[in-house]
Amino acid sequence: HQSQPADSRPPPHPDQHGFNVVTAVPSGNWCEEVAQYVDALPSEIRYILLMVEDTLFMKPVDGARLNEVAYYAMGLSYVRLVPVRRRWRLLPKEIDPPLECIKPSEPYYSSTEMAIWDRYYLREQLDLPGDAWSFEHHVSRRAHWAVREAVFEQNQIVQKGKWNWDAPRMLRQAGVDNPD
Repeated sequence: HQSQPADSRPPPHPDQHGFNVVTAVPSGNWCEEVAQYVDALPSEIRYILLMVEDTLFMKPVDGARLNEVAYYAMGLSYVRLVPVRRRWRLLPKEIDPPLECIKPSEPYYSSTEMAIWDRYYLREQLDLPGDAWSFEHHVSRRAHWAVREAVFEQNQIVQKGKWNWDAPRMLRQAGVDNPD
């Protein structure tokens, strides 16, 4: 007779790249569920690449580019991996580092589209009241940063809980047959 381990969570299932499966008890509250995922991670993980399930990658990820941005993200609270959409730019794209500060007045200050978060800062933000969409507009005292050029070639095929009007074209472009 084997006794059940004290931790009743299922054991992690690492794949060939070292990823672990984490689960949450469905609550109907996006912030609570993401907080459960964060809490389930091993304590040695300090930074989290957070991306939502409605991301459609259009090309393979450039690992060297992601590593470059991750290097700059160390010591920061939040780095969005999608550029801020502006009509103007303060500096040319070639300026190093490849990041720019997001102004607190800009929409989606805490966008969940795709970002590297300091784990403890993310956990604090998840405790604030609101749903997934209001979460993206939380402004804190800590600076938020964004890349000047996109790290991934991707599309959000679901926006605010609804299919993007252009989703069939995006899916065909990604090689999905008959997405209609």
